[in-house]
Amino acid sequence: MNVFAGGGNTSYNLAKNIMDVMHKEKVSNQWMLFTFHSNVPHKLSTDGTKTIYLAYDSETKVTDKTIWDEIAHFDSNEPDLILCVDRTSYNFYKKYGLPAEYIPMGYDDLNYKEANVERKHGIGFIGSIDEQRNSIFHERYLMVSDLMRQSKIYHPTVGNQINYNKINEEYSKCVVGLNDIILGINQRCFEIPVAGAAMLVNSQIRDSINKEYPLKENKHYIVYDLFSDMMINAKAMIENGEATLKMGERAKKVALRYPFSKGVIKVIDKWKMR
Repeated sequence: MNVFAGGGNTSYNLAKNIMDVMHKEKVSNQWMLFTFHSNVPHKLSTDGTKTIYLAYDSETKVTDKTIWDEIAHFDSNEPDLILCVDRTSYNFYKKYGLPAEYIPMGYDDLNYKEANVERKHGIGFIGSIDEQRNSIFHERYLMVSDLMRQSKIYHPTVGNQINYNKINEEYSKCVVGLNDIILGINQRCFEIPVAGAAMLVNSQIRDSINKEYPLKENKHYIVYDLFSDMMINAKAMIENGEATLKMGERAKKVALRYPFSKGVIKVIDKWKMR
């Protein structure tokens, strides 16, 4: 099983998770997995290698145009299989008759382990921001950073291709994990709770969680509607430390019921990849 992956933390870690599962399940080496950011030529091989394309995007950014922009990169050769981790892009690919499969997001159960660290920070955010990202997200991240740094309770970890164990360790140091910037169901919906941190999310992420994921507002996470309310809610969560820690533990029990490998193995079986 060969993998070519690049891009930010989500693309990198999802590709690595899939690769780990496929290696464990002894998938044939004729399969090659790549991501949109992998810098592998999109004119795909015709030498018998079977290609898997990992499509990842926020459900709120998927449109006919974005799907066609990605399809255009395949040139005249379509991949043998497109793996989608959000239902919206999956539905679009199926709409155009492409060989797509949906794999629900989940935590990296093959690499997960309890982090033996002190929960010494108030609120943490982990993510990659660079000039290639949409300017509105870049600006929003800078606003978050400046505001939270001024509060002296903020613990940011910013960079590309931060591995899962590091992500888990950093969130395990925090009472609260901030889930902002990327809208819709995203990996932070799993990374934050499995680390035992309580999640603070914007209302658009809340709406997506309600569709697929049995975490309940005010029981497992806190929501803010307006950007100006974010700091108010963050400070309240920190001040209510014991209640917030219990919220994180309740969310952790739910998140641990969603191993990512389960969906990958279903695809392996369906496509007879071994």
